[in-house]
Amino acid sequence: MFIGHYGIAFALKKYAPKTSLGFLFIAVQLADIAFFTLLLLGIEHARIIPGFTEASPLDLYDFPISHSLLGSLAWTVATYLVVRLIPLKNSNNAPYRQRTALILSVGVFSHFVLDVLVHTPDLLLVPGLDIRIGLGLWNSIIATVAVELAILVIGCCIYLRSSPSGVGPAGKYGIYAFLAVLLVIIVITPFMTFPDTLAVAIQGILVYAVLTLTAWWLDSKRHAALGQV
Repeated sequence: MFIGHYGIAFALKKYAPKTSLGFLFIAVQLADIAFFTLLLLGIEHARIIPGFTEASPLDLYDFPISHSLLGSLAWTVATYLVVRLIPLKNSNNAPYRQRTALILSVGVFSHFVLDVLVHTPDLLLVPGLDIRIGLGLWNSIIATVAVELAILVIGCCIYLRSSPSGVGPAGKYGIYAFLAVLLVIIVITPFMTFPDTLAVAIQGILVYAVLTLTAWWLDSKRHAALGQV
């Protein structure tokens, strides 16, 4: 799953209104950011096999650090601890810090849960034990696109209903334009081709960066009066 993860970020914003949508975008894609980085470093591995599944040509045969159940739990706990320790606005408010850490941690672990739906059985439970899970939704383009669209639209509706309308064109209408772009990306992603995994990693990191910065900026236009972390 790719863009569908952001539906969780949009929905979680309701429960952490002072936390930037940009941070939530990072949280829900932290596993993929880690994977692409480790792929570039040669620590984790994947290969491109045209037609491997209908929706993705990637054979993700070695990514235990970023995407195993144990690895995902480790990223989740690490996120919680880091957010509790770093100085934030209202940092002397313990319940606020705990809530922020919890919401971001939920976002991090949601990545593994949604990936179980779409991946072929390539998600290890524990590194070193060859027990893998995955329901294989990627074997159907229609099912993949439908599920990602549903998660994104529902999440964005929750976000829009729970956030102020904002001021100016960016505050009032920017998020709708952003949603339209995300919907287009969902539809075209299964038909994209890549020359090699290096291109996949570089493009993935760049796209995540652009989408995160856009989410942060548009969200700030809607929540300027609240003050965000």
